[in-house]
Amino acid sequence: IFVPSMLNGTFCDVLYTTYYDYADFSVLKNRVYNLNMPLTKCIRIRKYHFQPGTYFEVKYTGGTKIRILIDDNYNLLESDKVEEEYKEIIESILDKIKSNKVKPIFTNLYKRMSFIYKNNPSLRMTIDSNIEFFHNNIYNIMDKDILEIKIPTSISLDVANQYIDEINNLSGVNLKYSHFSKFEYYYYKVIIHQTY
Repeated sequence: IFVPSMLNGTFCDVLYTTYYDYADFSVLKNRVYNLNMPLTKCIRIRKYHFQPGTYFEVKYTGGTKIRILIDDNYNLLESDKVEEEYKEIIESILDKIKSNKVKPIFTNLYKRMSFIYKNNPSLRMTIDSNIEFFHNNIYNIMDKDILEIKIPTSISLDVANQYIDEINNLSGVNLKYSHFSKFEYYYYKVIIHQTY
Protein backbone atom coordinates (compact mmCIF):
# COMPACT_ATOMS: atom_id res chain seq x y z
CA ILE A 1 0.00 0.00 0.00
CA PHE A 2 2.78 2.39 1.04
CA VAL A 3 6.36 2.10 -0.14
CA PRO A 4 9.48 3.72 1.36
CA SER A 5 10.11 7.30 0.27
CA MET A 6 13.84 7.30 -0.35
CA LEU A 7 16.04 10.36 0.14
CA ASN A 8 19.83 10.18 0.09
CA GLY A 9 19.59 6.39 0.13
CA THR A 10 17.35 6.05 3.19
CA PHE A 11 13.67 6.35 4.17
CA CYS A 12 14.51 6.75 7.86
CA ASP A 13 16.10 9.78 9.51
CA VAL A 14 16.43 11.50 12.87
CA LEU A 15 14.91 15.00 13.03
CA TYR A 16 16.11 17.74 15.37
CA THR A 17 13.59 20.58 15.56
CA THR A 18 13.70 23.76 17.66
CA TYR A 19 10.50 25.79 17.98
CA TYR A 20 10.64 29.57 18.48
CA ASP A 21 8.25 32.13 19.93
CA TYR A 22 8.01 35.52 21.59
CA ALA A 23 8.36 35.75 25.39
CA ASP A 24 4.55 35.86 25.79
CA PHE A 25 4.06 32.74 23.59
CA SER A 26 1.96 34.77 21.15
CA VAL A 27 2.68 32.47 18.20
CA LEU A 28 1.73 29.39 20.18
CA LYS A 29 -1.41 31.04 21.62
CA ASN A 30 -2.38 32.26 18.15
CA ARG A 31 -2.28 28.65 17.02
CA VAL A 32 -3.82 26.92 20.03
CA TYR A 33 -6.65 29.40 20.57
CA ASN A 34 -7.24 30.30 16.89
CA LEU A 35 -6.82 34.01 17.59
CA ASN A 36 -6.36 34.81 13.88
CA MET A 37 -3.66 37.34 14.67
CA PRO A 38 -1.48 38.31 11.68
CA LEU A 39 1.25 35.99 12.94
CA THR A 40 2.61 32.66 11.84
CA LYS A 41 1.18 29.55 13.49
CA CYS A 42 4.61 27.99 13.90
CA ILE A 43 8.27 29.05 13.71
CA ARG A 44 10.91 26.33 13.74
CA ILE A 45 14.41 25.40 12.67
CA ARG A 46 14.99 21.81 11.62
CA LYS A 47 18.05 19.64 10.95
CA TYR A 48 18.33 16.04 9.81
CA HIS A 49 20.90 13.48 10.86
CA PHE A 50 21.42 12.04 7.36
CA GLN A 51 20.80 15.17 5.27
CA PRO A 52 22.94 18.29 5.06
CA GLY A 53 21.58 21.73 5.75
CA THR A 54 19.53 23.65 8.28
CA TYR A 55 15.96 24.59 7.39
CA PHE A 56 13.98 27.57 8.64
CA GLU A 57 10.24 26.90 8.49
CA VAL A 58 7.12 28.93 9.20
CA LYS A 59 3.52 27.79 8.93
CA TYR A 60 0.40 29.85 8.40
CA THR A 61 -3.32 29.15 8.79
CA GLY A 62 -4.66 27.12 5.89
CA GLY A 63 -1.59 24.94 5.49
CA THR A 64 0.83 27.40 3.91
CA LYS A 65 4.36 26.36 4.84
CA ILE A 66 7.55 28.17 3.91
CA ARG A 67 10.78 26.20 4.13
CA ILE A 68 14.17 27.65 3.28
CA LEU A 69 17.83 26.82 3.91
CA ILE A 70 19.69 29.06 6.37
CA ASP A 71 23.26 29.22 7.64
CA ASP A 72 24.46 28.93 11.26
CA ASN A 73 24.04 32.71 11.70
CA TYR A 74 20.34 32.66 10.70
CA ASN A 75 20.90 34.15 7.24
CA LEU A 76 18.95 32.98 4.19
CA LEU A 77 21.00 30.87 1.80
CA GLU A 78 18.46 30.76 -1.02
CA SER A 79 16.56 34.03 -0.79
CA ASP A 80 15.70 33.75 -4.50
CA LYS A 81 13.54 30.69 -3.64
CA VAL A 82 11.33 32.64 -1.22
CA GLU A 83 8.18 34.11 -2.76
CA GLU A 84 8.27 37.91 -2.70
CA GLU A 85 5.14 38.15 -0.53
CA TYR A 86 6.89 36.19 2.26
CA LYS A 87 10.49 37.41 1.95
CA GLU A 88 10.12 40.46 4.19
CA ILE A 89 8.40 38.54 7.02
CA ILE A 90 10.95 35.71 6.83
CA GLU A 91 13.87 38.13 7.07
CA SER A 92 12.09 40.00 9.89
CA ILE A 93 11.62 36.80 11.95
CA LEU A 94 15.23 35.76 11.39
CA ASP A 95 16.37 39.24 12.52
CA LYS A 96 14.25 38.82 15.68
CA ILE A 97 15.89 35.45 16.33
CA LYS A 98 19.32 37.08 15.93
CA SER A 99 18.37 39.87 18.38
CA ASN A 100 16.76 37.38 20.80
CA LYS A 101 13.28 38.93 20.50
CA VAL A 102 12.08 35.55 19.24
CA LYS A 103 13.59 32.78 21.35
CA PRO A 104 13.78 29.00 21.31
CA ILE A 105 10.99 27.59 23.50
CA PHE A 106 11.76 23.89 23.13
CA THR A 107 13.51 21.29 21.02
CA ASN A 108 12.31 17.86 20.07
CA LEU A 109 13.98 14.97 18.36
CA TYR A 110 12.55 11.79 16.95
CA LYS A 111 13.07 9.05 14.41
CA ARG A 112 10.96 9.40 11.25
CA MET A 113 10.20 6.77 8.62
CA SER A 114 8.73 8.19 5.40
CA PHE A 115 6.52 6.44 2.85
CA ILE A 116 4.49 7.30 -0.25
CA TYR A 117 1.13 5.84 -1.29
CA LYS A 118 1.58 3.53 -4.27
CA ASN A 119 -1.65 4.70 -5.94
CA ASN A 120 -0.79 8.40 -5.56
CA PRO A 121 2.80 9.37 -4.61
CA SER A 122 1.69 12.88 -3.57
CA LEU A 123 0.05 11.24 -0.53
CA ARG A 124 2.73 10.68 2.09
CA MET A 125 2.79 8.81 5.36
CA THR A 126 5.28 9.29 8.18
CA ILE A 127 5.79 7.35 11.39
CA ASP A 128 7.51 9.29 14.18
CA SER A 129 8.87 7.36 17.16
CA ASN A 130 11.10 7.89 20.21
CA ILE A 131 9.78 11.48 20.47
CA GLU A 132 11.67 13.50 23.07
CA PHE A 133 11.21 17.12 24.21
CA PHE A 134 13.86 19.36 25.79
CA HIS A 135 13.89 22.87 27.22
CA ASN A 136 16.18 24.17 29.96
CA ASN A 137 16.01 21.45 32.60
CA ILE A 138 12.65 20.10 31.44
CA TYR A 139 12.70 16.75 29.67
CA ASN A 140 9.68 14.81 28.45
CA ILE A 141 9.26 11.73 26.30
CA MET A 142 6.05 10.68 24.57
CA ASP A 143 4.82 7.18 25.28
CA LYS A 144 3.24 6.89 21.82
CA ASP A 145 4.38 6.87 18.21
CA ILE A 146 2.65 9.09 15.65
CA LEU A 147 1.46 7.87 12.26
CA GLU A 148 0.55 10.79 10.03
CA ILE A 149 -0.87 10.75 6.54
CA LYS A 150 0.07 14.01 4.86
CA ILE A 151 -2.63 15.02 2.41
CA PRO A 152 -1.59 17.76 -0.04
CA THR A 153 -3.91 20.72 -0.50
CA SER A 154 -4.32 19.68 -4.16
CA ILE A 155 -6.38 16.66 -3.01
CA SER A 156 -10.00 17.39 -2.07
CA LEU A 157 -11.44 16.08 1.20
CA ASP A 158 -13.74 13.71 -0.73
CA VAL A 159 -10.79 12.19 -2.62
CA ALA A 160 -8.76 12.02 0.61
CA ASN A 161 -11.62 10.11 2.27
CA GLN A 162 -11.69 7.69 -0.68
CA TYR A 163 -7.95 7.07 -0.23
CA ILE A 164 -8.39 6.54 3.53
CA ASP A 165 -11.23 4.04 2.86
CA GLU A 166 -9.05 2.25 0.31
CA ILE A 167 -6.12 2.10 2.74
CA ASN A 168 -8.39 0.79 5.51
CA ASN A 169 -9.83 -1.91 3.21
CA LEU A 170 -6.45 -3.02 1.88
CA SER A 171 -4.68 -3.05 5.26
CA GLY A 172 -7.48 -4.20 7.54
CA VAL A 173 -7.07 -1.20 9.86
CA ASN A 174 -9.48 1.57 10.78
CA LEU A 175 -7.69 4.89 10.30
CA LYS A 176 -9.63 7.98 11.34
CA TYR A 177 -8.85 11.69 11.23
CA SER A 178 -7.39 12.93 14.50
CA HIS A 179 -5.81 16.30 15.23
CA PHE A 180 -2.33 16.15 16.74
CA SER A 181 0.53 18.64 16.92
CA LYS A 182 3.86 18.19 18.69
CA PHE A 183 3.91 21.97 19.13
CA GLU A 184 0.53 21.97 20.90
CA TYR A 185 1.37 18.79 22.85
CA TYR A 186 4.36 20.57 24.34
CA TYR A 187 2.27 23.62 25.24
CA TYR A 188 -0.39 21.62 27.07
CA LYS A 189 1.77 18.92 28.61
CA VAL A 190 4.87 20.88 29.59
CA ILE A 191 3.93 24.56 29.84
CA ILE A 192 0.45 24.44 31.36
CA HIS A 193 0.55 20.84 32.65
CA GLN A 194 -2.72 19.67 31.10
CA THR A 195 -3.62 16.56 29.15
CA TYR A 196 -3.47 17.01 25.39
